[in-house]
Amino acid sequence: MATDVQSIMFKKQYWTVQRAKKWLKEHGYDGLIVDTTKNYHRFRQRDPSEFNKSSFMTITWKPSIKAVIGEPKRRKNPNDTFIQDTFDEISKDRTDGAFTRYVANNFYGENTVEKRIAVAEHIKDKYEKWVASGKKGKAPFSLTTYRRANFYLNIQRF
Repeated sequence: MATDVQSIMFKKQYWTVQRAKKWLKEHGYDGLIVDTTKNYHRFRQRDPSEFNKSSFMTITWKPSIKAVIGEPKRRKNPNDTFIQDTFDEISKDRTDGAFTRYVANNFYGENTVEKRIAVAEHIKDKYEKWVASGKKGKAPFSLTTYRRANFYLNIQRF
């Protein structure tokens, strides 16, 4: 079970808010949100909703510092699921174009982000060279295919 820090608590008896913030900064933590209770200054590092509810534990780092840790909820890579969902929708609606077919035919069993990026860049480069040449001859790919490749490259930036 991999855990992460949700909050760090400092005993009020030994720590002021300013001194605790300094300690947090020196140790690579945030000190932005503080809740002060009867006995502790509590600094939230991550929202509790990002964790599995039953996984929280309080551990002691030092006699005057404790941490609340928990197991983060698993997240899928948003780029990969979005892209796969888009490809699934295209296949379902039978609107797949040359980009989708070209990518499918050029994975050679290796369906990785890097491979999809390489294919999209190839399509983009070939189409832009054709446009720069004055659109002589038949286009290497349709405008829709070019746009899908550009779309794919643009979503990789996020």
